[in-house]
Amino acid sequence: SSGEIFQHTKQLRAALLITAAGNSSRFGSENKKQFFPFYGETVLHHTFVPFIKIDLFEYYCMTIPPGYQKEARIALGKRMIHTLGDRLVIADGGETRQESVLLGLKALSLFSPDIVLIHDGARPRVTHKIIKSVYDKAVETGASAPIIPSVDAMKTINSDGTIKAHL
Repeated sequence: SSGEIFQHTKQLRAALLITAAGNSSRFGSENKKQFFPFYGETVLHHTFVPFIKIDLFEYYCMTIPPGYQKEARIALGKRMIHTLGDRLVIADGGETRQESVLLGLKALSLFSPDIVLIHDGARPRVTHKIIKSVYDKAVETGASAPIIPSVDAMKTINSDGTIKAHL
């Protein structure tokens, strides 16, 4: 349709940016969450898997805490590093998520992607359906974010721990 941002007559060069530079302060462990063992691999490894399997992306970037190159490579695993080869860039992240995204986008600029999807490296349970719907909507409109209904009853609380409001 005329409202589409990208012409489907050419192949889009899509990239994935995984932000994994966080300090895991809420995780409750001295280890970083993204490097933590999870079902035989690491959280970071499992985060990448659905994005690789869906086969939409030509390029991949991961932002990591400065000084954690070795740990990041170990967390991804030799097979995944070999599979992605020179299509993978591992870049130092920043102090904030926003800064890490900017640094990741700068690293991906070497490839000049047409579209970039951004995902949190400590969130391994994303589905192909969510990835594809965000990708498709971003192609159609220029931007997209997944919205998933909450199944929890959310509250705001007072400083003494009592419920202030039901959201």
